[in-house]
Amino acid sequence: MPKRNIIRNNNNYNKWANDLAKKWGISKRTLEQDDYDYKGFYESNPSTANAILRGSRNVHFPDTYKLPSHPTFSEESKYSGRYGNPIGGHWKDNSNNLQRWTYQLSPDQVRKNWNVRRTLEYAGEAEDEGFRITDNKDKYPIINGVVQGGILPTITVRPKQKDGGSIHIAPSKRGTFTAAATKHNMGVQEFASKVLRNKDSYSPAIVKKANFARNASKWNK
Repeated sequence: MPKRNIIRNNNNYNKWANDLAKKWGISKRTLEQDDYDYKGFYESNPSTANAILRGSRNVHFPDTYKLPSHPTFSEESKYSGRYGNPIGGHWKDNSNNLQRWTYQLSPDQVRKNWNVRRTLEYAGEAEDEGFRITDNKDKYPIINGVVQGGILPTITVRPKQKDGGSIHIAPSKRGTFTAAATKHNMGVQEFASKVLRNKDSYSPAIVKKANFARNASKWNK
């Protein structure tokens, strides 16, 4: 490839990465320290990358460019089983089950003591349709003697009834939005306001939680 084309491609990527980082409220340096090969993704899929930047809800970052340190690094990644990396996990679509997605660890991940807790924390924010993680023999992992059954689907919110009916929140979802707000060095309501002002920059799951947090602040007033 001619040198001028390489320079032009690098300039295009740098502009895209800067714009994406700005949209997400972080620096380009922070973006590139993430667990995803954004440059590889952009260079292979510039039109899709620009669609994501424009806020299209019909496209997403594929597993292909997840790095081995990503919480849901999978066998679909170009880095899986290559360059000395372990083979990634296997996704199963359980469309008829309460927990739609299963992330099954590979034998490599089990041998290397994969950080199950980190994967579950990530899934609590990223997966809206229910999620479970199993070992390579399809058994739930155990952490400190507790079986990790995964993440239930999105919370169901019911208006407070005059007869004392309450709001029901799946236990696995409690505190996840607060944790996300803390990660961004914000209070819950401050973070909720930011998310609702920039809905296209966040996942549908986070937007739903932001709406819930905002409405919850009014229930006892």
